[in-house]
Amino acid sequence: SVTTLAADTTGAISYRDTSALVVGVVGGTTGITTTNDNVTLQTGGTLDINEAVALGLGNLTLNAGAAANQAAAGNITAAGLELLGTGPYTLTNAGNNVATIAGSVTNAVQYTDTDDLTVGSVTTVGLAASGVVLSAGDTLTLSQNVNTGAGDVRLVSTADVTQDGGAITANNLGVRAVTGVTLAQPGNNAVTVAILNTTSGNVSYQ
Repeated sequence: SVTTLAADTTGAISYRDTSALVVGVVGGTTGITTTNDNVTLQTGGTLDINEAVALGLGNLTLNAGAAANQAAAGNITAAGLELLGTGPYTLTNAGNNVATIAGSVTNAVQYTDTDDLTVGSVTTVGLAASGVVLSAGDTLTLSQNVNTGAGDVRLVSTADVTQDGGAITANNLGVRAVTGVTLAQPGNNAVTVAILNTTSGNVSYQ
């Protein structure tokens, strides 16, 4: 068990801590950096990402035994982000940048990305949680299931929200986009749907 973790390496990292963990500054090393390699962090308690995690084309897997949060400097850059464990996850920095998100979390997931974002496969297929809020600075694409059971799903994009696979399962589904919404997979199942598209493009939901 350590309090703070930092690393700069050309290889993959896998670290498990029995209690809480902070990604921070240790000596002259700040945050976690790899050269396109994967990183897995598992905690028995809270996980605080206080400094940047920059993995290039590597994937980041977080398995938090309690709440996971990030500070202003704790931006995540990776090819894929896999979220596991208890959570909840509140990763809402505008500077986050991953291509694909996936995971299975007991509690809720909130994630914000600076540009395009796809719900897809990062070892885990699709995204399951008690509630999901995804915000993308460009197109938000659902390629695999988003399942919150009786929880709510909120999808926000500064461009369009599209779906080319999977299905949405939720109590309430809220969508906000600018240039169109296409959520037309036959397996979608939400009790209540609200969609706001502000500028152009069509809106479809099935």
